[in-house]
Amino acid sequence: VSAMTLIVQRLMNLVTLPIGINVLRNDAQSALAIATCVRAQFIRVNVLTGVMATDQGLIEGQAHQLLRYRRELGCDVKILADVLVKHARPLGSPNLTTAVQETIQRGLADGVILSGWSTGSPPSLEDLELASAAAQDTPVFIGSGANWENISTLMQAADGVIVASSLKRRGRIEQPIDPIRVSQFAEAARRPVS
Repeated sequence: VSAMTLIVQRLMNLVTLPIGINVLRNDAQSALAIATCVRAQFIRVNVLTGVMATDQGLIEGQAHQLLRYRRELGCDVKILADVLVKHARPLGSPNLTTAVQETIQRGLADGVILSGWSTGSPPSLEDLELASAAAQDTPVFIGSGANWENISTLMQAADGVIVASSLKRRGRIEQPIDPIRVSQFAEAARRPVS
C-alpha cells in the first residue's frame, strides 16, 4: 500500500488526467486509503455487491464496510464498481439489469463498469444498452475489450472507457504502450458511428 501510494503520487505529478486506483483483485479499502492520501478521483472495485466465483476463490462484495470507511475518512473519492466482473461467474443467476440496479441502489456505486468475460473481451452493445437503461443517471463505463475498431460503436451506450491492453504493443498487456495504437484509438473514439 505504501509503495502504491508513492507510485501514484509521482504519476499524479506528471499528468493532469483524472487518476483512479484499483488494488489487487478486490482490495477496495486499500484502494480508498491510497486514493484519499494522494487525492485521486476514484477507485475501481471489482465486486462491490453480491458474490462472484473466481479462480482465486469466492469474492464477496463488502459495500457496507467500504462506504463506512469512506465516511470515516471524510473523503469524496468516487466508487466505480464492476457489474458481473470479468474472469468470474456469479453465484446464482442475477440478470444484468438486476445486477446494475443492486450495485447502484444497494452498493451506492457512483458509476458502474461493464466488461466482457475476460481481458480483451468487450461487452456487447446490447449489454451496454441494458446497463445504461438500468443505471439511469449513473455513468456506465466499458471495462475491457475496447479497441480502435469497436470504440465508436461501444461508446454509443457508455459514458467512458477503461482501456489498457489494446493500447500496448501487439495488443499484449505485458508490452509497453504503443503511441501509434493510442493515436488510432483516440481518433476512432472521436469518430461518429456511420
